[in-house]
Amino acid sequence: MQTLKRINQTYQGGSRVHSDFGHDRNKGPMITVVTVSFNSAVYLEKTIASVINQTYNQIQYIVVDGGSTDGSLDILRKYDDQIDFWISQKDYGIYDAMNKALDISSGDYVNFINAGDTVDGREKLQKIASQILKPGAIYFTRALVAFGEHTGVYPGEAMSDYRSWLRQNLPNHQAIFFPKEFCRSHRYDMRLKLTADDDYKLSAMKNHGAEFIDDIYVRFERDGVSSNHKSISLLIQRIKESFIMNWKHRRYSRLFLDPFKRVFTFLVHYLFGGNVLFKFIRFIKNF
Repeated sequence: MQTLKRINQTYQGGSRVHSDFGHDRNKGPMITVVTVSFNSAVYLEKTIASVINQTYNQIQYIVVDGGSTDGSLDILRKYDDQIDFWISQKDYGIYDAMNKALDISSGDYVNFINAGDTVDGREKLQKIASQILKPGAIYFTRALVAFGEHTGVYPGEAMSDYRSWLRQNLPNHQAIFFPKEFCRSHRYDMRLKLTADDDYKLSAMKNHGAEFIDDIYVRFERDGVSSNHKSISLLIQRIKESFIMNWKHRRYSRLFLDPFKRVFTFLVHYLFGGNVLFKFIRFIKNF
């Protein structure tokens, strides 16, 4: 196990830092899996375990922590020899942390599994990698979405044509594998506080297209900042960013539809609570 290093309020470690690790790409694409975390010690260990216990060997695992003070460093030290590179330092939020990860990633594909999310089974990356047949394309899978005591699969089984589905929907961020060609030249837009991940998806699909792998890759806990349905300030911010993003990507049909959905979702949660909200979200997203 490597010694914990502190550099100007920055701690870092990991068994192999960021190199090519001697991976044999003839055995499949190297996949960089990134976990972003901040004061999420209660969730972090299960996320790490779901990645390091994969049967697929062509993995570079990076953890970017935002300077946690809740015991997350102890967990990172515990798994130091099983994480390729980790760093803990103050940042400007989740998208800043993701950009840091992109700067040090060297995989053929990059996937984000953040603290609290888990890969759905030990052989899942092996199955996913075996279906990546078009180098340079974006790949996305289904996700198991957990909302409190409720769960659903997104996209739902009703999706028959994924190309048509993509015209009106976006895949779950944790269920996407971004190709290195895109990651080398694009970063998350720090001006977007809540929707930079959607902006990144749209840019990636516009530049590289998308391929669908019909499998559940990740369990996603729908309780992040961008999924918060209780705050009026977050609602207003999300509506503003929705206009900016849809205009930028020429999704004119979504300019008013997306804000309407945000407002209606907020009202459903405020008036009827989380159980009814889940049923509503499940209805509009068809999962």
